[in-house]
Amino acid sequence: MDPLSITTSVIALLQVSRKVIDLISTIISASAEIRCLTVEISTTRALLSSISDIAAVDETWNKNLRQLMTEDGPMQMLDTLLSKLDHRLSREVGIKGEVGRLRKKLTWPWRADDTREMIRVAREARGLLAGALAVDHLSANILRRHCPDRMVRQLLTGTIKILNLTQLVTEQRMVFEWLSTVDAAECHHTARAKHERGTGDWLLDSEDFGLWLTGTREVIWLYGIPGSGKTVHCSTVIEHVQRICKNDEKPESFCIYYYFDFKDRRRQTFDGFIRSALAQICQQSTVFPQEVLNLYADKSKKGQDPNPATLVEALLTLLKRPGKKYIILDALDECLAQTEIFDLILRIKEGSAWSANIMVTSRMERQIQTGLQYLVTRAIPLRGPQVDHDIQTLVRHVLASDPLLSNRPIHMKKEIEHAISSGASGMYVPENLCEPSLSPIIDDAVRRTLRCLPKTLDEIYERILCGIDEEARSIAFTALQFLVISSRPVNLDELSEMVAIKPGVSILVEIDRLFDPTDVLAVCSSLVTTSRVSWVQLSHYSVRECLTSERICQGPASYFAIKEPEAHLAIAQRCLTYLLSFDQSVILDNFHQSTYALPSLDEHTRYPLLEYAAFEWHTHVRLLPSEYQKQAESMILRLLDQDNLAFHRWLSIYRSGEDENCPGSPLYYAAELGLSSMVCTILDAGGDVNSTGGMFGSALAGAALEGHTEIVRILLEHGADVNIRGGFFHTPLQAACVNERLDVLNLLLDYGADINIIGGYYGCALQAAAARGWPAGALRLIKSGGDITIVAGQFGTGLQAASRYGHEELVMELLARGADPNAAGGYYNTALQAAARGGHIGIIRMLLEHGADVHMEGGFCGSALRAAQSRQNHAAVDIIEAQLRSSGSDGSSVQRLKRLSEETGEDCEESVL
Repeated sequence: MDPLSITTSVIALLQVSRKVIDLISTIISASAEIRCLTVEISTTRALLSSISDIAAVDETWNKNLRQLMTEDGPMQMLDTLLSKLDHRLSREVGIKGEVGRLRKKLTWPWRADDTREMIRVAREARGLLAGALAVDHLSANILRRHCPDRMVRQLLTGTIKILNLTQLVTEQRMVFEWLSTVDAAECHHTARAKHERGTGDWLLDSEDFGLWLTGTREVIWLYGIPGSGKTVHCSTVIEHVQRICKNDEKPESFCIYYYFDFKDRRRQTFDGFIRSALAQICQQSTVFPQEVLNLYADKSKKGQDPNPATLVEALLTLLKRPGKKYIILDALDECLAQTEIFDLILRIKEGSAWSANIMVTSRMERQIQTGLQYLVTRAIPLRGPQVDHDIQTLVRHVLASDPLLSNRPIHMKKEIEHAISSGASGMYVPENLCEPSLSPIIDDAVRRTLRCLPKTLDEIYERILCGIDEEARSIAFTALQFLVISSRPVNLDELSEMVAIKPGVSILVEIDRLFDPTDVLAVCSSLVTTSRVSWVQLSHYSVRECLTSERICQGPASYFAIKEPEAHLAIAQRCLTYLLSFDQSVILDNFHQSTYALPSLDEHTRYPLLEYAAFEWHTHVRLLPSEYQKQAESMILRLLDQDNLAFHRWLSIYRSGEDENCPGSPLYYAAELGLSSMVCTILDAGGDVNSTGGMFGSALAGAALEGHTEIVRILLEHGADVNIRGGFFHTPLQAACVNERLDVLNLLLDYGADINIIGGYYGCALQAAAARGWPAGALRLIKSGGDITIVAGQFGTGLQAASRYGHEELVMELLARGADPNAAGGYYNTALQAAARGGHIGIIRMLLEHGADVHMEGGFCGSALRAAQSRQNHAAVDIIEAQLRSSGSDGSSVQRLKRLSEETGEDCEESVL
């Protein structure tokens, strides 16, 4: 094959891989496995670019690259994988909107195990490509050749430098993408769009702000009532501080900011803030921080993200750099991890090695006031004449720009300005200006409206709710109810479909769809907003508070009072109605495909709520008190009936690939989904507690895997076999170890679970706990009689699994109890090879001290020496080489092993667990 053919193939792979990465970026709440797959594809793209460049330079040194094009080679592996991803995700995008235009979020259509297999394939292909490429080794050989043309040698040297630089830039980009799970800039731009020129200047000119800006380890708290403009003022401060940092003579000055937001759960977490902070530092630093690169390398090595504590340490290390550092946090009252924020502020304030000035905005809440009382050096309330002046400025702007109000006589504008400004009570409430009664022609009508303007947010919301037309009230109530308790963000099509459902009535028989989905926005008025990607959400946190408060029950808008149990029940019943609508033979005419096939593009277009209903109905049921769950039981039993067509349609969406010839019983799905009341009802009706079927084999295993402790207890009390076999993890005990469910593990052991049953993906429960990196569970099993000599499953022995993931405490315990360091089997064949692959020096020494045979060969890397060399861990290599020599191996044997690794040039990669 000539270089042109290689180049053409590589270009095609580069194009499809770029498309796949774009598609994956639209996934809702991407898991660690999905992000890991993205990283693998991105890394492979860098290798493909290098291959394309090399293939175009010189055919004479291209023989290694020709091997890539074989039928079972890495290029074909990549092509198959990327085509699979492209086909399925493109179809999902077709269902939900064009990626480049609407950027609507997708749901990952594969199971976790399928994703891990894709990661394994991507890593294997990458390893083969890296081995064939061996850029440094290959370039050195070429430059050593006799070449009379100096320009060719210079060109080649320049090409190698460019490739190395490209690889570095690619790595930095991947690190940045890994950290940027939440886009803080998007929130900032939204806040700035609400800013009116001239407002907030008083804050920047205040003495307290000036002292905070120029001080050291200063903490300032900006607080105010709901609607007082905290977020907009925060955006003003951010803009000001960013300008200062940009003009600072010290290049390492930077401004970190974050907007906590109740409308998006990802923006409410401590992890989201820390990741965003590190990403912003990377973006603002003149030199990409090595500390962050190390985090990414460690994450890639372990196959799992670092914990928040590790990220915090990295942040504190970066705060040691010279230059001013500012951290600005908006809406702390909308953060789910306030304690962690307080702890971080305390560490920054008390630390001597690092420093940063911190600003926090929030409401005046007791918990926040208590948490900040010993941390804050200055506090600024958003009230008083300065805020009143800002409100007046905003009112004047609206009066001048609003089409309905701008033509009013000057005297009437002044009356409107005075009435709203004086009655605002410290709130920015432009909704007052949009009152329909302000637009009549007669001045007296306007004056009557001005005399009864609402004074509080509750009054404003009540006025809006009471202004909704009688015939549209039920639509508005259902829409608001859905937005208040939805388990994930919803889009406009889903919202409009939800309000159209008549609970208990098939959507194929009757559904009151709106003429235009956007009509629901008009009905809900200013209580809801839409984002650029058509997500619909409540316009402010205070809207939710008002709708769910006791106050609204006593007022004129009591019709719209939302009680969460009733709301969850109503939405669950609508979702179940939607799914049960497909329990009719006529549905086959609508689906145009086999009974159990996956939903088609046409189905998702015609039934936009199908995905939400399939994935979220049980979430709403699970959140119901038991007395409310019973009201949905008849619908749930119909859906989980295997003779029901709707069951198979639901299962094909919820768990694509589940064995259609052996699905689980209603009890199995009720247990796995955490529906305790439903489990009791089925058991009381005589359901077989030990029936088998479903992906995890039994109801007990499904409940154990998901950590539903109470359901596990109920099943055991009703006679469930604690050692029942079957399913992906073979036993309930192994399933409990997979997701680190300590309460469930203890309960199963109390009921006599056999720890040493062999079978399933991990081989036995102990191997599962060790392989998943769960020392506490593994030690519990060992102390309860777990057999440390069992050889089975992915890593062969518990010692090998613990060695691979660096769990020194567990390795020490296993060795102390007599685990054989030379037991062979599993992915790496020996514990020493696994430890060498992980670069865990302490464990390598421990194993050698306990008699590990450094000469043993086999396993994925071939030997312990090759495993250490594959990660270029020089310390591990030195220890193993020294052991080879001291154990009697002559120099030629050591050199033979070294040459074997260098000649292959391959970087072995294991599958991610």
